[in-house]
Amino acid sequence: MVSDAQREEIAGVPAEILHRIMRLPDPTFEAVNEALPDEYQYLAQAVLDLLTEPAEEEISEQEPVPAAPTPELQPEPQPEPQPGVTEYEEDEPVEEPTPAAPAPAPAPTSGAAAFLAQLNDSTSTVDDEPQGFDPADLLPIELVHRFAQYEWGATEDATSKVRSKVVAATDEKPAHVELNWDPCTDANDVLYRVVSTTMIGRPATPEENDQLALTVGNFYEDPIRPGEAYREYQVWAYPAQSADACFRAQPVLVGRELVIFPIRDLSVSASDGIISGTWESLPGHHHVRVFVSDLKIGGAPDSAQYELGSGVSERDFRHNPQVQGVTMRVVVKPVILLGDGVSTMTGPISETRMVDIMGDLAQTNFESVERVETNEGTLVQFSIYGPPAGSFRVYFTQRKPSDDLSWSVQPMEALKQEGLDGPDVASQDYGEISHNEQFDADYLWPDGWDAVFVTPVTVLGEYAWVGTTHALQRVQEVTEPELREYVGFQLATFGWPRGASMVKVERQYQGGGDRTTVKDFSEEDYTKHGGIRLQLDSGGEEVVLTPQNSYAGKTTYGPETVLEYPGLRRYLYDVQVQPNGQGSPGGLAIAVWCDRHDDLNPPQFSVLFNDRRLPLAAEDLHHGGEKLRAVEGEPAEDPATGFILQTSRISGNVGEAARWFIPASEFSVPGYLRLFMLPNDAVANGGVRKIITDERLNKRFITAQDIEAMRQPIPPPAPVENHNQEPTGRRGFFRRR
Repeated sequence: MVSDAQREEIAGVPAEILHRIMRLPDPTFEAVNEALPDEYQYLAQAVLDLLTEPAEEEISEQEPVPAAPTPELQPEPQPEPQPGVTEYEEDEPVEEPTPAAPAPAPAPTSGAAAFLAQLNDSTSTVDDEPQGFDPADLLPIELVHRFAQYEWGATEDATSKVRSKVVAATDEKPAHVELNWDPCTDANDVLYRVVSTTMIGRPATPEENDQLALTVGNFYEDPIRPGEAYREYQVWAYPAQSADACFRAQPVLVGRELVIFPIRDLSVSASDGIISGTWESLPGHHHVRVFVSDLKIGGAPDSAQYELGSGVSERDFRHNPQVQGVTMRVVVKPVILLGDGVSTMTGPISETRMVDIMGDLAQTNFESVERVETNEGTLVQFSIYGPPAGSFRVYFTQRKPSDDLSWSVQPMEALKQEGLDGPDVASQDYGEISHNEQFDADYLWPDGWDAVFVTPVTVLGEYAWVGTTHALQRVQEVTEPELREYVGFQLATFGWPRGASMVKVERQYQGGGDRTTVKDFSEEDYTKHGGIRLQLDSGGEEVVLTPQNSYAGKTTYGPETVLEYPGLRRYLYDVQVQPNGQGSPGGLAIAVWCDRHDDLNPPQFSVLFNDRRLPLAAEDLHHGGEKLRAVEGEPAEDPATGFILQTSRISGNVGEAARWFIPASEFSVPGYLRLFMLPNDAVANGGVRKIITDERLNKRFITAQDIEAMRQPIPPPAPVENHNQEPTGRRGFFRRR
């Protein structure tokens, strides 16, 4: 038999390991022992006994009937019977309550093993009262996928049959919620489905929530998750006449239980007669009720008369009890907002915190503190006036200590928990200094540090009062700066400067002049966007990067870095079908111009055509791609060998665009057409980049109708007599010369 102590130890084994053991086809001692981690292998025999332990038979209270002997259900026969169980030979007669009644079937083993073993013919029973969490009652959670779809309509009883208890963490177990519920007794087999959610106020459902457990018992333990203020639990029962039918049955809502968790990480202290406290503020807390009372008064610590009416925020409180030399007790309660958005619900009381109202420990702050460069190196120099009592020390750290430390007197243990006694922290104890005496000192800047947070502390006995921290910075310049050109914008990238919290980005004309601030970028913003996007003048500009760091209204600047942007020449183009007729051969006309700049040293271009897809690059001759020949200027029948489009000048005005002509003979089938700049011409003298874009291209695809129009002559219009005007010139995409 498995003892209660062994059951408690088995409950500490991770659930996924127990699930794996329950699915073993042949649960022998060797198989169970191998499945358990080393630290739990001493429980192998107990786990095996639990899997093979027979269930107690139900005995009717109205008509007692002698229980038939129950043979064990084991994967293999055991050489000796288990304690308390009698084995029978196969031909031994079974005692029956009446001669006419057939012999009862063998009873199943207990827990989930019985349920899984007889999914098609379940006769397992359930205790009348909760007996505690037994991992053997759990079924693999993956079985939830076998349930029939929930058809809604379950009745929600105003009185929940689910009960909960929040259990604090121990050395053996983390904090958790114990759930138990009333068992269903009107079915042969019942499977319970435990789900939970933090979305309160919604209709209960077994499907649209977190799936926690499938169990044949009526008890479950759920660990409290970090960062949660509350959680609603729902227990659904699937009663049926057989185990297999449970998965086809519609569930019954046993009950739903909203559990509010106690306030966590409550810390209370007192200094100079002021009590202050902090706790972990969680999403879901509407507010927190704080109760402060004298320990000697006694009574309930959360009595309404002790509740603070002011000085309480979402994560802390401050209170002046107007007394000294007493011990005060403090408790808090969380309050959450219910699903209707109006009603609230108060959670459980916290553990009681005691605090002594002490005497004259005072906070000491710097009169001045600064970084000074000397021949001996960089020094931290500071000045104070001596505190009324206690000794004075200074901590030098690379990160700012928590502001919570400076709100009130703290035990020295709090400074240790903050890490102020760690190996990466420097400190200097200056002992007792006469009250109001000016004291000046300096400290050598720690080697390799870019920032030093200087914190004054007054110590009296086992308590300390932390003063205001000052930050001193050594800000360095950016590393590996680079300015990259993209379509429509520029991107400045660099290595983040050491010691800087921000980098100021400014623009100026080439060679200097007035600056325009773009933005102050934090490292988070810079990392999020992968650099700094800019819209610089295509004629050329300079970008100035200035690292900086600010603390308490004082800004420290690092060396500036200037990035040169030589500019960008953007070329645009368009095409137009030129019909055949009226004295002009048919074909395709191309017009190219430069955005806002005349170019007397223009790049060269090539025209690519593909009947399957849009060409991707100047040399993209795959999948049917080919280059087309063109002739500069007016339409012509023969483009000669003009695979390269070149000219001596490209205007910055579309009306004076450079023009080329592609005859109809170059087109045999419909397809895509695109103009590309030759790669060797992409950079001009002075580093100015050149690109060509499709943003003004109105016709990318040449249709069969376009090709027909290029080839078939258009009948001339009927002559119109005009005796008063000169003949009109030719009109179309090409201008007259």
